[in-house]
Amino acid sequence: MIFLKNIFLIITFAVLSGFALCDCSEKVSEMENSGIISDSEENTEITTETTTEKPTSPQLKHAEGVYIYDNANLLNKNDFQECNDYAGFLYENYLINTAVVTVSSLDGHTPEEFAEKSYRELYDGDESGLLLLLNDDTNVDFLYKKGNCAECISEDDEKSAFYTATREIVENDCKSAVLRIMKLAENCPQYVFDNAGIFSEDEKNELMQILENRNISVVTVNGKSEKKLCEQYKKRLYGNEKGSVIMVDSRAGKIFTDGELNEDSEIATDETDSYMTAVMSIIDRISV
Repeated sequence: MIFLKNIFLIITFAVLSGFALCDCSEKVSEMENSGIISDSEENTEITTETTTEKPTSPQLKHAEGVYIYDNANLLNKNDFQECNDYAGFLYENYLINTAVVTVSSLDGHTPEEFAEKSYRELYDGDESGLLLLLNDDTNVDFLYKKGNCAECISEDDEKSAFYTATREIVENDCKSAVLRIMKLAENCPQYVFDNAGIFSEDEKNELMQILENRNISVVTVNGKSEKKLCEQYKKRLYGNEKGSVIMVDSRAGKIFTDGELNEDSEIATDETDSYMTAVMSIIDRISV
């Protein structure tokens, strides 16, 4: 992975979007010139509302993995650990592949190209994820989004977060900027991780209401029919606690379960009217 020699990562997908962040006044000027930051009343209101509140993170445990690669040395030891722990929280609780990358050189790539390349190197381009690129080369930073993250993070929310994060980096508060951007991932739903896009919005909302506080989660994938994968999802979401994961493989037309369902773990959906019907039938048989 050549890019690992040059960048710092915290990860969190196939739709791209990005806004400039900054670590100096030069980046602020670039944003103003590009129209990302303006003197309009609308943007002034955004600044007033967001700059007075520092991003807060939930109660975090020490992350087992590494999600931050700080080759540009933007974070001190304590800030690095907090950001890495928060990325680990997103990885486990939202099933989001997360990362932050700080770089001094893009090796001739555009920020968009570099962010996507980094994500594919780290996660093989799969599932739902976020990768934040902090770029000291061209001073244009970028947020790469895939899966649920691309669908659930609105352009307005992203623009607002980048606007305030830019000011925080100018004030040498890189940790707050990183946490603010990565916190956008909390807009993604818990309990329902529709990476294959097989449920309608109404179906997802219905499932989230049904599954809340039941220690049951639904994950959809496209062409990864392995019981082992379902077991891995359960471990990430529930650890050693009681819980169940229902994994739908839309390509194979099968559903796997891991947890409290005492019957065959592989169920053919062609016997039912839809994936939603099949999933609801399984939920009714789980006593969690």
